[in-house]
Amino acid sequence: ADLAYEYFTGVFDGPTRSRIGRYNLWVMGDYDTATVGNYWTSSDEFPRSTPVDYMFQTDGSLATTANMFKDGTVTYTYDPTDPAPMLGGNNLPGIGNVPGCGSHDQLVRENRSDVVVFDSEVLADDLAVVGNFQAKLFISTNVPDTDFVVTISDLSPGATKSMLVTFGGQRMRFRDEYRQTAPSAPLVKDQIYQVDVDLETKAYIFPKGHRVRVAVASAAEPFFGANRNTGTFEDEAYLVASHVIHIAPDYPSRITMPVVQLEDIPENTNFVKPAQALIV
Repeated sequence: ADLAYEYFTGVFDGPTRSRIGRYNLWVMGDYDTATVGNYWTSSDEFPRSTPVDYMFQTDGSLATTANMFKDGTVTYTYDPTDPAPMLGGNNLPGIGNVPGCGSHDQLVRENRSDVVVFDSEVLADDLAVVGNFQAKLFISTNVPDTDFVVTISDLSPGATKSMLVTFGGQRMRFRDEYRQTAPSAPLVKDQIYQVDVDLETKAYIFPKGHRVRVAVASAAEPFFGANRNTGTFEDEAYLVASHVIHIAPDYPSRITMPVVQLEDIPENTNFVKPAQALIV
């Protein structure tokens, strides 16, 4: 109430407003021991970040330098009658039909044959990321329409958990932003397309000893309705798709994360921690 009063009356240096910044972010973090992250940070300027590319590799790894590319492809099959599920991502438990909520463990989903995963090396230091996440895929397929869903997760030591950090998807018949009234042209078999997937804005610290994991699939049912790959709106017809992710210097399939320095996102101790907020 004090903050609202100060804000709407134009008092920006009052006792409440002066304890926070223009940007107030909840920095998510380690889900096992909570040794990093899981706090509020405040700043009058949005934290400056450096975009870092994590390049897909044909062996299922992620590389941070472009010269590690080896020309190749990764393939998978997507059957609309058995779509990969969405796990977590909901803000509230018990709302909707998606199992789990928030940063739900993705291992069951990632172990499917129609979900391709890429893992970074073990992190030598805590990795802080604040800002917009992006994915850029170079794909070809044998169907006129399909979806591409990308998730980024935090893979624990021993791969015992893979907790969701962020996700996004692109339906190919709506891939052209300038088209407002008509779908994009059907995909041409075996032609290579660039797919840009917005993975939203997040603040997260990947703990030392963990890995960054990226998963690519063509469904996240029921969060995204399963695409039947035909490019039409017929309910009964469907096509099984054979997808190819191209990996080469000319086709640098990758994610880009906004890396920040830990000292640029210090904890603001003026915020009440969640556990304390529950005490009445």
